Amino acid sequence: MLTRSRKKATMSALLPAPAPMKDLLDKMTLLSLRDQDLLQVLSHLHAKDLGAAGRASPRLAALTRSHPSLWKDLKGSAEFDNVEGLLSLLRVAPPVDRLYVYLAPYTHASEVNSIRSSREWRPPIPVEVVVITATVSVPDTKCCATVLRELGRRLEEMEISGLGRGLKAIFRSLRHATSLRSLRLRFQSYFSECDFRWPQALVLPRMHTVALDFEGQGFVGRVYDCDEDEEDEEENVIHYTETEPTLLEALRSLLLAHSQQLQHVKLQSARLLPLVDSCGSTLRQLSVEVGPWVGAELRHLRGLNRLSVFAEDGDEADATPVRRLLQTCRCPVLERLDLSLCNDQLMRDLGAGALASLQCLWVSGARASWRQESLEVALAGLPNLRSLGVLGLQGRTPGPAQMISRLSNAAIPKLGVVVFVDSVTCKSDTVTDYLGFRDLRDMVLRAPMQLHVVAVFHLWNERKRHFLFSRHSTVESVVASCTLCAEAGDIGILSEFKDIPFERIQLE
Repeated sequence: MLTRSRKKATMSALLPAPAPMKDLLDKMTLLSLRDQDLLQVLSHLHAKDLGAAGRASPRLAALTRSHPSLWKDLKGSAEFDNVEGLLSLLRVAPPVDRLYVYLAPYTHASEVNSIRSSREWRPPIPVEVVVITATVSVPDTKCCATVLRELGRRLEEMEISGLGRGLKAIFRSLRHATSLRSLRLRFQSYFSECDFRWPQALVLPRMHTVALDFEGQGFVGRVYDCDEDEEDEEENVIHYTETEPTLLEALRSLLLAHSQQLQHVKLQSARLLPLVDSCGSTLRQLSVEVGPWVGAELRHLRGLNRLSVFAEDGDEADATPVRRLLQTCRCPVLERLDLSLCNDQLMRDLGAGALASLQCLWVSGARASWRQESLEVALAGLPNLRSLGVLGLQGRTPGPAQMISRLSNAAIPKLGVVVFVDSVTCKSDTVTDYLGFRDLRDMVLRAPMQLHVVAVFHLWNERKRHFLFSRHSTVESVVASCTLCAEAGDIGILSEFKDIPFERIQLE
C-alpha cells in the first residue's frame, strides 16, 4: 500500500512537466485573442496600420469592416503604388457613405474616417447617424472610375475635384450608384471636350443635389516682354477661352435626366449659368454665380424656395448682372434670398413687389454701397420679412448699428431677427460700452415684434463676441421656448463665428 507522499510522487512523475511561461507566450499570436480583446488592440492602431491589419487576415478584415468606431478620428492617409493597393484598403474598411476624390498626378492615397452626422433630408427631425467618409487621391479619371465601381451602390455623397478630361469615364461609372443623393463635380478647366451624354432614361432614384464648379478661369501661357534697354522678361498670363460647348451639353444632359427630382442645384461659376434652363420647375434651392457676359432666366422655376446669387469678380459697383437675373424671378413661394453684391439700385429693386413672399434676406455691402433710405424702400416691398442679415458694412458712416436702428417701425412690421457684423472695437468687456448699444436698445424696445438683434464685433483684445439683444428673459427655459432665439442661432452665413457662443442681453 502506497503512502500518501509516495502516491503524490508517483502521480507527479506520470504527469507531463508544465511548459515554461516563456514558451506559452511565444506561441500566442494576435489572432489567438478573443474578438473583444482584439478590438482593443486594433483601436490603438494608426490609419495605415489598421488597413494593413485588415488586409493580413480574413478574421481581422471582418472586424475592421464591421466596427466603424475603429476608424473614428483617424489621422493621416495610406499611400500605395497603384490603384489596386488603394482598393485593398477600401475593401477592409466599413462601407463608404461619402467619397471625396482628388485628381493628383502620380498619387494613390486614401484616408478613411468614421464621423457622426445629421441627415437633414429626413424630416421633420434630423437623424444623427454614423457616416463613413473616404478621401482618396488618384492620378486620373480612369482610376477614379475604378474606385467608384468598387464602392458601388452604397455611396450616398460624392465630390470629385480637379476634373479635366475623362468626364465620360466618371459618368459611366456613376450608373450603378443607385444610392447617390449628392454629387459635386469641380473642374480644373472649362475647355475640355466631352462627347458623352447622360442617357435620359437613366435616373439615379435618390439624387437630390448637384453642384458644379469650374475651379480654373483659363489656361496659363507664357509671353515675352522685351524692352530694348532691359533683359528679356518672362511672365505668365491667363488666356480666357470660351466654355467648351460639348462639356456644357454633357453637364446639361445630367441635369435634364434628373430635373424632375432635383431639390438643390449649385452652379458655382458664371460660365455655368446657361445650365439654369436645365433645372426643373420643382427645384427648391438654387445657387448661382453671375457675370457681365452671360445671362439666364428664372421664370420657369416657380417652386423655388431659396435663391443665392454670387457676383463674379469684376467691377465692384456693378450689380447689373444680379439685377437682370432677379428681374426674371417669378417665384411665388421664394422665402430666402442671399446676395453677395448689392448696390443702391439693386436694393431698391428688392422692394418692387415681385419678391413679397420673402421671409429671409441676406445682403452684403462689402463690394458696393447702398444707403439707409434704399433699405427702407426694399423693406417696404417685403411685408413678410422675418430675418435680415446685413454684412460687409464695417467701416462705413453711419455704421451698421446706426443704419439699422434708424429703420422705422412701418418698415419692419414682422421683422424678428437682425444680424450684422460691426468693426467697431470696444475698449472694454462691458456691453454698454459698445458704441451701438444705445441705438440697438432703442430699436429693440420700440419694434412691433419681439425683435432679436445679433451683433458680432471685436473687443479691444481682438476677441470676437456674439451679443443677442432681446426684450425677454435670458432664463434657459424662456430661451428654449423662443422660436426667434432658435432662428437667430441659425446664422449659417456667418460660419467663421459659429463656435462663438451667444451672450444674451435682456433689454428693459
